[in-house]
Amino acid sequence: MGDSNQWQPLLEGALRREQFAVARLISFVEDRRAGWRDAMRAVFPLTGRAAVVGITGSPGAGKSTLTGCLATAFAGRGRKVAVVAVDPSSPFTGGAVLGDRIRMPALVEAGIYMRSIASRGALGGLSQSTRDAVRILDASGFDFILIETVGVGQDEIDIIRTAQQTVVVCAPGQGDSVQAAKAGLMEIADVFVVNKADRDGADKLMADLESMVSMGEHLQRVAPTLVSTVATSGKGVADLVRLLEERLPAGAGDRDQSGATVEAEIIALTETAWHELLWDELGLRAHLARRLQKAGNRVDPYAVAAELANIDVLRRILQTHPNGYHGRSALPSVNGETSVGTGKLLARSAKL
Repeated sequence: MGDSNQWQPLLEGALRREQFAVARLISFVEDRRAGWRDAMRAVFPLTGRAAVVGITGSPGAGKSTLTGCLATAFAGRGRKVAVVAVDPSSPFTGGAVLGDRIRMPALVEAGIYMRSIASRGALGGLSQSTRDAVRILDASGFDFILIETVGVGQDEIDIIRTAQQTVVVCAPGQGDSVQAAKAGLMEIADVFVVNKADRDGADKLMADLESMVSMGEHLQRVAPTLVSTVATSGKGVADLVRLLEERLPAGAGDRDQSGATVEAEIIALTETAWHELLWDELGLRAHLARRLQKAGNRVDPYAVAAELANIDVLRRILQTHPNGYHGRSALPSVNGETSVGTGKLLARSAKL
């Protein structure tokens, strides 16, 4: 069986919620193996049933402990729960460092599905692979999906594109009141959780957040709710669970997505497809290697990049490709998937 259709039996197993099949399908898509887009096209119509909660905030605020408490509480109420933990990417392999999975082994023992996903350098905290994994878990029949982000601070706002409710976790003594005042976190939070509420400064942090929430009432959205917890002891977690269950009954239907959110994801996916097409299929990478070899040890990266971005260079590569793509009705497919017609591309490039 070729790679391009390996996903089909995996999807069938995932729909039966076979954890091995779910894990293999997520890996298949995350690794961008041949046919991954076809797999996600098959998955997408099956999504929209799970309640998705994002948990973000600065490092050290107790996100992992709180995520574990929430997952256990939802599972104890008979919900089918999955946790997607976004971990830092290894600088050597590009994979997840697996810090969260190491910190939350009890979840797996309790029958909660746990998956670590590499951030892959996504500045907004979430890679496309994370969104793909959430959709696969949604299609596989999980009622609640918790996404714990890597914790990169105020830039980590992509979670709002995937989660129905976003929980921003703060802790006293970490300057979180200042961080929360900044536009990013202030605008994405549905719930502010003051964790480690038994520590000095918790009351002041709660008061600061209440003041900031009232100051942000001009924003065109519902004001965030404030909850205090001590995740290590479970104090206040039940209140947070009740709040989320009221807002997110399992099977509540599709997440609303703004046109801007959908457009951004489509652009990102399209850019990835074109990147693969240009660099790998049309020989631009080989062209670069020859250019670097000719330049020797001293190369001007700006000049080479400008050269490769020149439409005339692209046209010449299309017309002189060793596999003879010039004049053919279609470019080679990307990873064995739907091909792109060259006629329009060449006609367009001739006008530029």
